[in-house]
Amino acid sequence: MQDRYTSGSTYFISGRTFGDLHVFNSSALCTQMIQNMKQYRSKKYIGKNGLCEHYGVCVLGYCILPTQYFVILKQVSRGGITYFLKNIRTMTRLYYKALFKYQGKVFETSSISAEILTREELAKALSYIHRVPLRTDIVQDVTDMTEYPWTSYEEIMNRQSDVCDIHELTKMMGGVNIKM
Repeated sequence: MQDRYTSGSTYFISGRTFGDLHVFNSSALCTQMIQNMKQYRSKKYIGKNGLCEHYGVCVLGYCILPTQYFVILKQVSRGGITYFLKNIRTMTRLYYKALFKYQGKVFETSSISAEILTREELAKALSYIHRVPLRTDIVQDVTDMTEYPWTSYEEIMNRQSDVCDIHELTKMMGGVNIKM
């Protein structure tokens, strides 16, 4: 099977819930999605020296809204983004179905992706995803952005994150400021 993503390249990816189902109105589901992002950045396997970990993607930014999510990912190794997306969606879907005893479809089948080619495009993509809660009236003012916990905004501004690879993001930005 051919991978639609290229190793070393960066992508803006957007996914939606099925029929605008408000999956991420629950803080438990948002927390689960973030945990899934942390877990599936890498593939774990048994190697010659025991348990090994191989990173398939660098998460550079994210935003979770009630009916959709955005991630900016750099593919580190072949199949990394496909593995990451499949697993975060599957595990979040299973958690949602168990939590709410739901039987139907949770996510749309496909996601939208676009390759990010320049530092400026990366800065614009980060600004776009972090401003979505403001544009959709989830937060009322730009000063409230730090109070919306389901984006990487505060993590990136504070240069500390358990999910995003701040070192890789800083290296890729090469001096271009991220304006929110």
